[in-house]
Amino acid sequence: PIGAAGVSSSDVRGSGSRPYSKGRLPIGLMSFEKLPLTLASLTPAQTAAALFVTVGGVVNAVARCRDRRVIKDFSSLPSRENEQPVEYDVVVVGGGPSGATAAYFAAKSGLRVLVFDAKKFPRVKPCGDAWCAPALTILEEMGVLQQMEADRVVHPVKRGGLISPFGYRCINTDGDAYGAVTGCKTYAIKREIGDNYLFKAAGAAGAALCDGFEVTACAFTEGDPGSWLISARDSSVGGEDAAAAPTKQVRARLLIVADGSTSYLAQKLGLLPQGSQPQAVSSTAYVKKAAWQEADGVMIFNRSMLPGYSALFRHCDNDVYIGTYVLPGGRATSRAIAPFETEAMEQHPYIRDALGPDYEWSRKRKVAPIRIGGMAKPYGRQVLLVGDSAGFVDPLTGEGIHTAIKSGKIAGHCVAEMVRKRNYSQQASHAYALRCEDDFGYEFWSSALAARVVYHLPIAIDAIAVVGQRRGQAFLDFFGEVMTGVRPKSAFFQPALLVDVALEMLRQIVVQHVLRRPPLVPLDIGQATVDSQAEKKAASGTAATYA
Repeated sequence: PIGAAGVSSSDVRGSGSRPYSKGRLPIGLMSFEKLPLTLASLTPAQTAAALFVTVGGVVNAVARCRDRRVIKDFSSLPSRENEQPVEYDVVVVGGGPSGATAAYFAAKSGLRVLVFDAKKFPRVKPCGDAWCAPALTILEEMGVLQQMEADRVVHPVKRGGLISPFGYRCINTDGDAYGAVTGCKTYAIKREIGDNYLFKAAGAAGAALCDGFEVTACAFTEGDPGSWLISARDSSVGGEDAAAAPTKQVRARLLIVADGSTSYLAQKLGLLPQGSQPQAVSSTAYVKKAAWQEADGVMIFNRSMLPGYSALFRHCDNDVYIGTYVLPGGRATSRAIAPFETEAMEQHPYIRDALGPDYEWSRKRKVAPIRIGGMAKPYGRQVLLVGDSAGFVDPLTGEGIHTAIKSGKIAGHCVAEMVRKRNYSQQASHAYALRCEDDFGYEFWSSALAARVVYHLPIAIDAIAVVGQRRGQAFLDFFGEVMTGVRPKSAFFQPALLVDVALEMLRQIVVQHVLRRPPLVPLDIGQATVDSQAEKKAASGTAATYA
């Protein structure tokens, strides 16, 4: 079994390290770029809000600067006389975006790298298919983006926006395209395509690729340093012939776990609790012959599914992605997705009109679990967890491609440094976690808080949509940057924007609850299903199941 061979899971986990903190306040609460108002033009209320947020920003910045002192380079260690030889410096389990990126950068640094994946590439992978700017920047550095653009397998999002729970549309349909103000960009790329290009890039960088082989055992052998013995078998051979399937067994100094959100390998190694289930879920389906021409990407918020949402994206082959995210903090579960989407396709005016009467299913709905918000400790003894395996997924958006690729790059550089310095200690592994936290992990707490606000105050999304209508493309670019990780979520607390949204929320309270004006979309789509499931859950005393 994985984790056997004379070493307990506690040995693999290690001890004595500072946990990966998610409770710290992020820097960047204030963002003064392109602030439309000068201090002299602020009203007394706006001035008070500006002072409050500025003080908060200073406190957060000081806290971040103070905590950055622990993010240090680890030292080099002398070579050992009796160091056990290994075939590979690093074995990566999982060839998705995080694993392939880690393998690429480790191989580029001169390491001997082997990548295992249970599936043969290309393979279908349910996902939201939105590859945002931070991921595209790294793909461009790897040369992958240029190749995909040349092969015309990507579709840039040029028109997009959001629809609020009350039905307000903040969508750019004419004028400047998305990114015209800030240069921010998002591409729609099907995962089987993007993952395949990344996997091949890892091979071109020098990594040995072994797709179609499932890792069946990982055993840590004690030593100074220790090593991993990894066993795998041909996953294409099943049933009665499985015992006779071809196998591989290799020894490596370091192990990178990138086997997805369920991460059974991390569970068997004791890095995740046994039976641990991801907290969220998303659906993926494609339709063809859709009537939708207005936009390339739209987020659609419905009250029954909050803090989750649905999305539409157009692909290069004119397939339209339709999917729904069920995120922690709300009442909906994975079982609500199918009936909800059926109702939405019939009753939500935007979705119904976008699909049109003649659409056909290109690929029926698939559902995939998502681990949210980052692990307490995404590393162990000579082992690192990356991407979905570590829960590096934004709690507000469910977006994890860019954080997967970022963590893969960080892991690739970190293992190269560990090998170069011959330092395989807990301190070295801990440095990986701290670098991930410094790069993107510190944002997860504010995203989780924002998700709670969205669930309890859906009128805030209504207000943001109305404010966005007034501000135009500059706001849509700003909103896109915040939601895709280019800017921190705390950028929403810019004084001028904060006051504008707060005033619009007050107006919406009057419109919706005093004047009782009818909503622009049905408010009860999927609500009966969600309520019924919540009642059954309460009666049985069970928790929500997302996987």
